Amino acid sequence: MGGIRTPKSVKGALPLCERFAQIETAIAAVEQIRNSLIAKANQAADKELEPLLAEREQLREKLEPWWRSAADELTEGKRKSIELGGCIIGTATGKESLGMPAEQAEAKTALAKTRWGKLLLKVTTSFDKRAITKALGGSQAEKLKALGFAIVPGDEEFVLRRAEQEGTRT
Repeated sequence: MGGIRTPKSVKGALPLCERFAQIETAIAAVEQIRNSLIAKANQAADKELEPLLAEREQLREKLEPWWRSAADELTEGKRKSIELGGCIIGTATGKESLGMPAEQAEAKTALAKTRWGKLLLKVTTSFDKRAITKALGGSQAEKLKALGFAIVPGDEEFVLRRAEQEGTRT
């Protein structure tokens, strides 16, 4: 960007803004072409993958019952899987998870009534930002300000984007 100088007037800024709008239009066009090409590539890949994925699922459906009946003989009861024909075939135990009671509110209440159950519950507290902002304009404002609460104005940022209106040069 060495050749572009900072403008000193509206007359000097006008061609820079016009060029910026042209660049934004060109960027949007390139992104549209890229997205179109990506969509076409995805469609072509999906077309190639569809029969392969279907066949893979059929193989899995046929191999699973065979494995369940042949596993003990093939592993001598010592393993959960083997290598066969370039594949690892077998079973794996998933990660355990916690089953939750259907009536969670009742379970929380029951746990809260016991000393040992209280250790199994989390209690969280968070600020209601909307309510505090409103309260900063009310009778509790000075007390909240003393605690460090305040309404902080947003930062001012420079804005430059292509205008979407009639008469805009693109």
